[in-house]
Amino acid sequence: PPLADSDFALQHFDSIPCWLKNGLNRPITVNGIEYDQPMYSVEMDEIQIANVMNYISEEMLKSDIEINSIQVKKILKECK
Repeated sequence: PPLADSDFALQHFDSIPCWLKNGLNRPITVNGIEYDQPMYSVEMDEIQIANVMNYISEEMLKSDIEINSIQVKKILKECK
């Protein structure tokens, strides 16, 4: 699914660390279009995940949301 101006990514921004760590294997709807394909996990540490998320926020979502590695670590502990 696209990330640029993605309503799904913006609405579920705090879940992105879990998707990066564990992947996502369920249908999602992004900007009104359903996607049903696996998103595979990526091996990154908390700092790398925070950097990727801040890039996504600023460049693709045009948002001012920022996250740091401490927040990412807390989120990763709560992944389901």
